[in-house]
Amino acid sequence: MKLESYYNSPEEKIFVTNMIEREVYCLGNEFQELYSKANECWFENVANLYDEDEEPQEIMQWFVVSEYLAEKLESIGEPILSTDSHKLWGRTCYGQSLELDGTFQEIYRGL
Repeated sequence: MKLESYYNSPEEKIFVTNMIEREVYCLGNEFQELYSKANECWFENVANLYDEDEEPQEIMQWFVVSEYLAEKLESIGEPILSTDSHKLWGRTCYGQSLELDGTFQEIYRGL
């Protein structure tokens, strides 16, 4: 699938590309401690919000995101974890680029 054909419009493609470039920061090696703490905190504090027969969202990747993007992601039901100094988005999938993650198209369509 060509990246260009994935979007409904050129404007949507520009929005998604700009959002990722400006609002998402990958948790690389320098954030390994924060990444580990995020996983612990998620499973200790957030997972208990689910019913016994319901599986909590499994987080595959954590990303530091801007305050703006955290609000948008939370409004569409994406897992957001707040620390004293960061907003973290728990991405529940992996194996595809962020540009192909439908999450950003959903945010665009909601504007």
